Amino acid sequence: MSAFVTNGFAADTESGTVEESMSQSMQTEAGHVDGYMTLPLGDEVFDATFVADKTGRDYGKVLILPDQDGSIDSYDLVHTLRVRLAESGWSTMTVALSYPYQPQLLLSPNANDEEPAAQIETTSETEVSENASTSDDDNAGRVAAAVAYLNAQQPGPTVIIAMGKSAELSATAIAQVGKDNALIWIRPEWQAETAPEAQYVLDITLSDSAYQETTNVQQRAVMMRKNVVQYSQRQIPGATSNFNGFEQPVFNLIRNWLYKAFAQGATS
Repeated sequence: MSAFVTNGFAADTESGTVEESMSQSMQTEAGHVDGYMTLPLGDEVFDATFVADKTGRDYGKVLILPDQDGSIDSYDLVHTLRVRLAESGWSTMTVALSYPYQPQLLLSPNANDEEPAAQIETTSETEVSENASTSDDDNAGRVAAAVAYLNAQQPGPTVIIAMGKSAELSATAIAQVGKDNALIWIRPEWQAETAPEAQYVLDITLSDSAYQETTNVQQRAVMMRKNVVQYSQRQIPGATSNFNGFEQPVFNLIRNWLYKAFAQGATS
């Protein structure tokens, strides 16, 4: 069993989950990640970053939850948002999330017996289900630890940005912060059945398929049915699922939306 040591903590690298694609390289080169830190959770620690507001405006704090193929500083939207928002009056934090391993079953081309394959598939589905339950509990604990840390570091509104699959955690996350809050979904791989306890909700979606457009309409309908007045759904024309090449438009949209929601009154 191998282990690494960062910031005085040791963490086990063996787990039954996908712990972010670039996490281990970051852990060994933590000095190159601006704001890198670890947070305790029970007897374990997990990776995170914290960058304090660099402007002195102290609008509030933003917790960024990466997608399952993202990381605490993956060079895409996560990096852009955590760095640029800190340059725009917000303290930012990212946390490493734990997602269940999704096995790919490869059968021999000579395999003719379907029964063993079915047995393997059933076993794998059971294991995935168990891993998913463990990961959900673990991630909820990580989010709670991150929110507690943010509250101790920075006053003001709390904003949760949930990307892709991490949107599943958004209801839990927003319920742990004060009433002065906002929730931002970025291409959520999850559809809300109940309204989140958020003061403001921004839903950044894609329109690259009929299925996606149907999902967008359904999400709007849920928000309207639950009387979420401050709900906005925006699209980034031309963007693909990972928003590569569209980081700046997404950042501009979020920065301006947050300014209107929280900062405009404070500076007027």
